Amino acid sequence: MTKAIVELAHVDRGMYAARLEDSDQYAVFEIFDACVPDLGDLLEHGAFGATGNQLYMDISKGSVIEVVAKGLYGLGGAKRACLL
Repeated sequence: MTKAIVELAHVDRGMYAARLEDSDQYAVFEIFDACVPDLGDLLEHGAFGATGNQLYMDISKGSVIEVVAKGLYGLGGAKRACLL
């Protein structure tokens, strides 16, 4: 399982990006659920590069988050994808 830290968020749009541990890649995802991660939360998933409907584990909160994964991006691409 890979871990990632939530570093970017556009809460009004439900867009988030989490930097993969020991990497400069960001998993970008959209959330329509009421359960959302906070900046700094540690997430876990088997394949952050997968797209479409996914379940991420928010280790910091001990909850599962249903997301629509958009893929992996560098920092600039992640900011654009999150509409920042």
